Amino acid sequence: AVVSTQSTGSRIIVYGRSLGGGVAVHLAARKCYQDKICAMILENTFTSIPDMAHTLFPLTRYLPVWCYRNKFLSKDEIADVTAPVLFICGMADTLVPPKMTQALYTVCCSRLKRIECFESGIHNDTRQSNGYYETH
Repeated sequence: AVVSTQSTGSRIIVYGRSLGGGVAVHLAARKCYQDKICAMILENTFTSIPDMAHTLFPLTRYLPVWCYRNKFLSKDEIADVTAPVLFICGMADTLVPPKMTQALYTVCCSRLKRIECFESGIHNDTRQSNGYYETH
């Protein structure tokens, strides 16, 4: 996750891609930071570490959640995010299923949220998709 105060003075823009998205959501959901964060950008991120484990290694679906040290349960925590959120989703991502970013968008309770999907976007190169930089 990247935190920037460059263009907002004392308020923070939080950006998280992939695993960094889990960190970003965890940070933005904490009440002690909500008045300091003015926006969050999430790119090709997952709903939780257990969900990703199940996607990559199907047998892990038999492991109880308490077996995971770092869970990053973004699908639960994103409901507590109050800042505006931009979701960026590479639809050709073969690592993090695009449906996970779309699911986060659906359960996000921010009053101002937007999702931008890029058909040719893959996990590490969505930024090379046409129109990407116009989205930010």
